[in-house]
Amino acid sequence: MTPDTKLDIILVGCGQMGRAMLSGWIKSDIIKSCHIVDPGIAEAPFDHDALKIHKDTSNIPKTTDVVVFAVKPQIMADVIPNYSGLMDSAVGISIAAGAPISLFEKTFGQNSQMIRVMPNTPAAIGEGITALYAKPAVSESARTIAEKLNVSLGPFLWCEQEDQMHHITALSGSGPAYVFYLIEAMAKAGEKLGLSPRDAMSLARQTVIGAAALVKSSPDKTAEDLRKAVTSPNGTTAAGLGVLMQTDDGLDDLMVKALKAASDRSKALAQE
Repeated sequence: MTPDTKLDIILVGCGQMGRAMLSGWIKSDIIKSCHIVDPGIAEAPFDHDALKIHKDTSNIPKTTDVVVFAVKPQIMADVIPNYSGLMDSAVGISIAAGAPISLFEKTFGQNSQMIRVMPNTPAAIGEGITALYAKPAVSESARTIAEKLNVSLGPFLWCEQEDQMHHITALSGSGPAYVFYLIEAMAKAGEKLGLSPRDAMSLARQTVIGAAALVKSSPDKTAEDLRKAVTSPNGTTAAGLGVLMQTDDGLDDLMVKALKAASDRSKALAQE
């Protein structure tokens, strides 16, 4: 496969994460054809000639380069048998939290070229972070296809152990929601101090946007470096951080609890 090779894709499920990935693929111009199988949508979510919508599998192509499974983990076992005929030659990509490779091997066999992927929603604008896992037997060509699908979404990394995907799901997969909630919480706190709802939200949103941009533009500095640079001794920032960084029930403890809850839920989904 050359860098400019385009892919024939079947996208199974086109919810928020499926659409985020699809948006990234369109922007990076890697789609030769994309057949979207989702009974819940009536028309393509984006204006692109290569997109085709299907309510079921009756009219999808008989061959393809890759099948991306983007349905909820609770229904994955019911969905995947419909694609058995494709998986002798196609690469399989699953973005379902908690759904192990073994689930797919029960239907597609031990030699199936299945790869687990955990992206996040900023992938829609090329600012995501994606983790990938494949068993050692998965071919280099399959791995190349997986990377091609994900490089347009932002940085990616390969994990060595499948169990790590639970923790990655908790950290980066669910992570954008934590940041959005931080914006909500900052704005609500600003309102309680007397700011108008509009001003509080504007200030909270742009503060997070600006801080994230500063992190991105400072690759040689850690988050700790940037935090210390803006924290004057005995100043206002130090006073606020004193609350967030308290030993008991500070932000560190809350974040550990949040990630553990999300990771535990990912593990539970693997058993459902």
